[in-house]
Amino acid sequence: ERTDDGEGAALLTGPLIERKLENPVTRLAERVELARAKGLRLIGPDSIGIALPHKGVNASFWVEMPPEGNIALITQSGMIASALVERILETNAGFSAVVNSGAEMDLGMPDWLEHFSRDVKTRVIAIQVEAIREPARFWSALRAAAMRKPVVVLRAGAPEGRVPERLA
Repeated sequence: ERTDDGEGAALLTGPLIERKLENPVTRLAERVELARAKGLRLIGPDSIGIALPHKGVNASFWVEMPPEGNIALITQSGMIASALVERILETNAGFSAVVNSGAEMDLGMPDWLEHFSRDVKTRVIAIQVEAIREPARFWSALRAAAMRKPVVVLRAGAPEGRVPERLA
């Protein structure tokens, strides 16, 4: 979907590393640059999708549209996103958006925090973090978002230095 400023996004559901490619990380970086040159931003790879219930957009592997509401859910884990979407069905709550950011080769958690902190349909931002790829930018975006609306952070896994016992 294109925004008012002419930018659009493409969803990459495939794996981060394509085994058949020579220099796969370099090739993905080239794809990001090509997409940006054409006015596109990339979600993923390794994303299971994005849903915007208030717009009727379900570009995801979720069979049903998540219920509409005022929570923006942004996850790095597709499994966590799916579990939370299923659990919300048992409540009266719903989502302004559900984003599984995947491996974040282009759009990352700071971008989503910045976007949803300004989104009028979002009253609460819930994020699930496995890895912080741009620490300074992440903390800056998190602080700024928390000044505008409540932000709930779910951190799955064991502390660094231990064998991860991850949820996903």
